[in-house]
Amino acid sequence: IGAIAGVVLGNIFTNFFADTAVSETGTRIILSIGKYTFFPLILFAVAFSVSKLMTEHLLFKVFFKVVLFTAGSSLVLTLVGGGAALLVFQGRIPIISEGAVNLSLPTLAQHIAMIFPDNFFAIFTATGNYLMPMLVLAILVGINMNPSNLHTRPVILIFDSVARIFFDINSLIIEFMALGIVFLSATMTASLIA
Repeated sequence: IGAIAGVVLGNIFTNFFADTAVSETGTRIILSIGKYTFFPLILFAVAFSVSKLMTEHLLFKVFFKVVLFTAGSSLVLTLVGGGAALLVFQGRIPIISEGAVNLSLPTLAQHIAMIFPDNFFAIFTATGNYLMPMLVLAILVGINMNPSNLHTRPVILIFDSVARIFFDINSLIIEFMALGIVFLSATMTASLIA
């Protein structure tokens, strides 16, 4: 509903939403609100979940199921997308007048350096666009939170409670993200019209 409303607004107020300053600022704010509490949720929820899976001796079983599901779904979706493109292909794809953006992907060594920075606290002060360092930290913390250890039991309870709090906060933010979807959809529609 938000996306449809955004398309309608983008058609009506094309000049406003096509303004670069408005669209860039609004998009940055909306995406920042969406990511605002996501990283703490990942840290606490994944650490608690890994700890629980370790306790029940299910971590590796779940990990291999996730790897198989990811590989299988990637293969199926690639085949469906390729098949759909072959079935619906109408001729030559038109050339877009804008120049393509040259993306430089990091090497494996650069990925490892980003996952394990020189300073542990750099994970918390990074730009927030790369989830892997927080995910790896959460997994390492979860593996080391053994409930049979007297010192880690209170930490497990704290992680569980904080994960539930951040889940509720994220749920609240997602409820209001429909307004953000309206803006993003209107901006995209106006930029396509322009």
